[in-house]
Amino acid sequence: MLSRPRARRGVRARAFAAPAVVAAVSAGVFALVGTSLIDDTYITLAYARNLAFDLHWGLIEGLTSNTATSPLNVILLAAGTAVLRDPVLALAALFVLCNVVTFVALRRACRDAGLPAWTAPLAVGLLLVNPLLLSSIGLEVALGAAGPSPGSRCCCGARRPRAPGGSARSPACSR
Repeated sequence: MLSRPRARRGVRARAFAAPAVVAAVSAGVFALVGTSLIDDTYITLAYARNLAFDLHWGLIEGLTSNTATSPLNVILLAAGTAVLRDPVLALAALFVLCNVVTFVALRRACRDAGLPAWTAPLAVGLLLVNPLLLSSIGLEVALGAAGPSPGSRCCCGARRPRAPGGSARSPACSR
C-alpha cells in the first residue's frame, strides 16, 4: 500500500485545523447566547419545524403563509430540523456551518489578495463578538454573511474561472 508523504498530510491537517477552531468557537458562542434568542428567531424556528415535520409552509397549522423573511433560511433550518429533530440544535448547526463557510471563503480571498494570514480569523472573530449580530442569531444574518462570501470570491478577481451569475449573487463585488 502506498502512503502519502508526511509533509503533504501535515499541510492538509493544518488546512482543516483553523476551520475546526472556528467551528468550536462558533459552537461556544452559540452555547453562550443560545438561551436568549429573540422572538423573531422562534417564529423562524416555528416555520422550520412546521416545514420539517408536517411539510407545511406557515406559522399556524392549516393556514399557508408567505411572510417568512428569508425562505432559504427557513428551508435550511427545516432540513437541519428534519435530520437533528430539534429546531434549536439545527439553528446551532447552521450558525456554526455559516461561520466556517465565511472563514474558509475569507481565508482564500485574503490569500488571493495578498493580505496577511491573520486577516480572515480576525474578521470572523469580530463577527462572533459583535453584539448586534449575536442578538439576531436565527435570522438570516449569518447566512447572509456566508452566502455572498464564495460568490464574491468567484466574481471579484479570483484565480479560478468566474462563476456564472456570480456578480448577481454578491452585491459586495464592486469591480
